[in-house]
Amino acid sequence: MTDPTKGKNLKSVPPERAIKELLGNMVSCVDVSPARTEFRASSLPYCGILDYRNMVLKPPSSFDYGGTHYTTIGTAVHEFVQAKVFKMNRGMLFGTWRCLHNDCGKLHYNQLEPSSCEGCGATDRNFFYEELEVAYPVKSFKLMETAAKAENLLMSKKRHLCGDHVFTGHVDGVFRASDGKYYILEYKTTSTNKAETGRSLPVKYHHHQARRYAGLVTALHGITLSGYFLIYIGRDTAAKVTNSLTGKVNLTGIRPYFVATDAKVRKNEMLAMSNEYKQRRAALALAKDMSNKPAEKFLLDHKPCSGIASYKENFFKGYMDRDEHGTAVYPCPYANGEVCFKMKSIKLEAKT
Repeated sequence: MTDPTKGKNLKSVPPERAIKELLGNMVSCVDVSPARTEFRASSLPYCGILDYRNMVLKPPSSFDYGGTHYTTIGTAVHEFVQAKVFKMNRGMLFGTWRCLHNDCGKLHYNQLEPSSCEGCGATDRNFFYEELEVAYPVKSFKLMETAAKAENLLMSKKRHLCGDHVFTGHVDGVFRASDGKYYILEYKTTSTNKAETGRSLPVKYHHHQARRYAGLVTALHGITLSGYFLIYIGRDTAAKVTNSLTGKVNLTGIRPYFVATDAKVRKNEMLAMSNEYKQRRAALALAKDMSNKPAEKFLLDHKPCSGIASYKENFFKGYMDRDEHGTAVYPCPYANGEVCFKMKSIKLEAKT
């Protein structure tokens, strides 16, 4: 290998300067990419006005070392839960299963863990739980569709569905307990301190995602859900689950929250998604033709926030951004100065 520095008169750099150069670049590196505009459960709660602005302006979203670090830990925790914890709960999880026998890879959709593989015929039940993908692209959101009709119309064993208006999501788990009741499982990583003390938990906007999954799973698969669990796992140290002599389960670094759901909750979620679906179509139409007044009026008439109080209640995630002067600002550009609640037309120039 040719040494690019050979023959050049380079200044001597002390070791501490060299390591500072390396680590300084590592910490300050920022991956800047356009803001995501997919219609996904993870982006809830949804705002059509902000979605439209992101489609048109494509503001950059930065992902620095810290963000990458915590996201990677979260991914690792999810993969561990899928590969190990879920594997020990045979026959108790509904979703997509991938056969691992001799690298078969056959996917088995929308079912409890199969007893044998449809691809290679293996009966060793060596499957990996791939979560449950849900999608709802139809124009009318009817709860009375049968599971079979919904299956053929919406899923049809495709890995992904096309269309900008399609609402999609991946449920961490649909768990069937020993008494036959079903529950949504959503795993979230957080600081170990929060997982231990419960401080600031559960996070409000996580409920949006879990409730939406409850409505979708019932509508798509005819499964009546008894509720959902938000399970927070500390990311700073390894979590522990131990059984005491009295039979009590001791959790260290893990904090679960249970919320019951009934038919009314699930129906309300589907009605909310119907409204969001219409907002999404209006945002797409306005992004395509910015003179589309009916689409603009629809978005303005269906703003999810009525004021700064409702923004903080439903959208604000507790983290302020900084503008070019270092001043703390809300992540939503329309919340600053309460622009959104006063404007008669959508102004793209609202600053973050």
